[in-house]
Amino acid sequence: MDLNQKFGEYMLLRRIAVGGQSEVFLAMKRGPETYTRPVVIKALPPQRREDEKHIEVFYREAFISSRFIHPNVINVHNACMIDGDHCMLMDFISGQTVADIARRGYQRKSPPTLKQVAQMIADACNGLHYTHNFRDLDGQQYSVVHCDISPQNLMVTYHGDTMVFDFGIAHIIGYDTTPPVSGGKYAYMSPEQLKGEPIGPRSDIFSMGVILYELCTGYRLFRRPSPQEVIGAVLDDPIQAPCELRPEIPPFLESIILRALQRNPYERYESAADMRSDLIEFLEMSPERGDLRRGLGAYVSAMFKDERADIAATLSRAPALQSGPVASLVHLSSPQEPENTMDLEWSGEMLYPHLSPNSEPAMTSGLGDGKDIAVFRNEADTTTPPKGSREVVLAVALAAMSILSLVLFVVLMLGRAA
Repeated sequence: MDLNQKFGEYMLLRRIAVGGQSEVFLAMKRGPETYTRPVVIKALPPQRREDEKHIEVFYREAFISSRFIHPNVINVHNACMIDGDHCMLMDFISGQTVADIARRGYQRKSPPTLKQVAQMIADACNGLHYTHNFRDLDGQQYSVVHCDISPQNLMVTYHGDTMVFDFGIAHIIGYDTTPPVSGGKYAYMSPEQLKGEPIGPRSDIFSMGVILYELCTGYRLFRRPSPQEVIGAVLDDPIQAPCELRPEIPPFLESIILRALQRNPYERYESAADMRSDLIEFLEMSPERGDLRRGLGAYVSAMFKDERADIAATLSRAPALQSGPVASLVHLSSPQEPENTMDLEWSGEMLYPHLSPNSEPAMTSGLGDGKDIAVFRNEADTTTPPKGSREVVLAVALAAMSILSLVLFVVLMLGRAA
């Protein structure tokens, strides 16, 4: 649904995603004559606009991301207050997240090929190597560790390029005193990050290893019923060999996955560039290479044909739209259903079904251990309410029973009097 709402010098076109920590909108900036520019506005939601901690983290992300200029990293080009709302502005990237690509691919029994997966991860590693060895304009070098690498934070464009984004909890080595633990997704964190130990670029490499494992096998590696069990799995549970879940995974690709997943950081790749180098070597082993990037872009375009056309139609209508009423995020935060929901913190939900590439939709498990897990079930329907909620429900029920008893007593007494 088009919003057509004026927001500062921008016109909000539609809400792209919403979460507890931020809201994301597609917008259009107009200029003289026929000049227009599509942008993405990321804003603190109304309930966070007075929270000093969230404001500090928000602008820290904007500060870090505004320094980056790299084809595999999404750049923030402005941060400002718009009509009382904290906002950062980014270029609109036409594509889909790796989470959405994997989910839809497995649902339609047409997941990305192993070569396409290797291309995506190689691009992401290229972006990470840049941030891990970032040099600012003054030549000063900073090592910026992302700390929240997950399928939701990797974007694949319709041209087949993969980009890293969302540096909300990034850690700058030598400047930040403690590594972040909260705010990320436990199932993709490195063991050292979960334990609160010093972290470095190899922490992001572990996260990339988890994503590579899941994309290649079709199985969630550390999915468990609760955050505590997820943490335990990341720290201690055996990792099943990828080829046992998908036999066609070549030994060299499997070795890349398992090296990235070493729990001892010194046994992983020393740098994201080294991991990328091995992935490129794997791609060059194939006798039928073709234009892999173009093929990946065509795959994503075909998988999201309707969504791409819908966004294109919204952008094409934007120059002809008349500016509507002035928007406020409080007004726009009415209980309407957003197009996407961002999992900014671990919620236990599946990112995509536990389907091996050739399996039928059925009851299957994330580790192939025989424990049945419903592939398409809505876990929210089976979650036990917290203890406090049960007590409130019980209190309301008792109050209702008391009122009903009183009414019956009054009716009985009136009947006797009559």
